[in-house]
Parts: sequence; C-alpha cells; structure tokens
Amino acid sequence: MQASAHAYSLLSLRMSRLTEDVLIDSYWSDRIRQLFQILNAFDSGITEEVEVDNPQDPRLQRIVRFCVPLFELCKQATNLDFDPSFLAVMYLWQEVWPPLDNILDREEDFINSMKQYNVCLLRAYSFHTKVFRDSATSDFLACLFDNLEVERDKKRRADPSQVFQRVRLYEIVLERLVKTPPNVRAGYRAYINAIGIAHDFVDVIDDLKSGQITFPTEAFRSIDEHLRFHHQNFEALRLCVKEEFRKQEQPLRSFNLERCWITKRSLSAYYDWAFTGQN
Repeated sequence: MQASAHAYSLLSLRMSRLTEDVLIDSYWSDRIRQLFQILNAFDSGITEEVEVDNPQDPRLQRIVRFCVPLFELCKQATNLDFDPSFLAVMYLWQEVWPPLDNILDREEDFINSMKQYNVCLLRAYSFHTKVFRDSATSDFLACLFDNLEVERDKKRRADPSQVFQRVRLYEIVLERLVKTPPNVRAGYRAYINAIGIAHDFVDVIDDLKSGQITFPTEAFRSIDEHLRFHHQNFEALRLCVKEEFRKQEQPLRSFNLERCWITKRSLSAYYDWAFTGQN
C-alpha cells in the first residue's frame, strides 16, 4: 500500500543522487550500458522504455537499488567479475515484481497490472532461458509460491527476517551463479529485509487502515491495541523499527561495505528516509 506521494518523492530524490553517482562510476556505468545493449539485441521494446542516462528513471533506480547490491556483494566475496547478461536477467525478473505487487495488493487498475505482469514475465522467462540455456520454470514457481505463501501466512508477513520472501523473484539469478558463497545470499537477504522494513514503516498508517500485516503494523498494535495515532506511539514505533533495521543488516557486517559503496549508500538512504528525516 502506498504512503504519501511526498514521502516517496523524498526517497526517489536520494536514490536519484545515488544513481547519478553510479552512472559516472566507470565500472558500474559500463556494466549498466552493457546490460541495455544486451537487452536491446534481445527485445528493443525493453530499452525504448528506459532513459539510460537519466538518474530519475525509476527503472534505473531499481537496478541500483535491487540488482547492483547483489552483484556488488558477489564480486567482493569471490573476487570474480560477472557476465553483464546475468545482471540483465536479474533486471528482467525484478521488473516482474511491481505489477505482481499491485495485483496482490488489489490495486484499482487490475487489468493494466495483469497486462504488465504478463509482458514482464514472458520477457524474463524467455531471456533467462536464452542466457542459461535451461528452463526457468522450477525456479520461477518456487519463488512465486514462496511469495504467495508469505502473503497468506500472517506470522511470516510480520516476521522481519522473512521480508525477502516477498521478492524472492530477485533471487532467481542466484540459483545460476556458480560458486556463490553462502554469505552472499545471507547478505543480500539482510539488505532486502532492512530496506523492506524501512519501507513498511513509512507505509504503516496506510497499512493499518487497509488491514495489511507487516512488522511495523504488528509492532504498533503491541504499542497501542486501540491504534491511536498519537505522537508518542509513533515515536515508540520508530525506535522499535529502527532497532530492527540495525538487527536485520547485521549479516552485512561480514562484508567491507566501504568497497560495496552502492549497497552502503542505499541502506543509508532508506535509513535516513524512514527514521531521521534527513534527505
């Protein structure tokens, strides 16, 4: 569910600054350009939708927010470079999530979300099969069923360590990366959990009103069972969720985040957006 447009514009501002820096970083700008060159050769319709040099483009921001951190952690853990095609695969699977999220949240524009979902799913599936030369069916269904199970299971939806399950589609590419150390999966899930509960904290009023279940909504219920939107209640909730954010990011301490600078700055952007009001 959506919080105010103003709240999201503040996060977008932080992410556009980060994306701008990524686009002037020689290593990552080259990888992102290669990503779109590869996708253009596969389906020119994909690249027509993206302003590759515009740091305010939401698709570019999603690459920086969700794709780059995984490969940044992999690169540090293995000291190996990666094929930009893998980044492209992850980008396409990641683009399946926004329309699916709208469908699960029963947004009003259901028909358009279904159309977008099917287009994104077919693109991701086809390109995955082309790159890895095998079917993505079992991986896709496993991730999708995990996602739907979390939607159904209230306890898991309220568990901050399970936030990553909502976006398991992002991990499909992990199943195909050889020699990926366990700490990469743990670190990436920690990253998703942390930014996810920050996002849920910003959405908490809308989620309480609509009956959505997240860690912040259930924490708020434990603070005040009558759900009174008083300042002291929100301050108690802010401290509670902020502490959980720090707890969830602990597995990332096994990495040198000075070298994983994009992951570090993305975490900081979410933390400041949700808990400090700094932009």
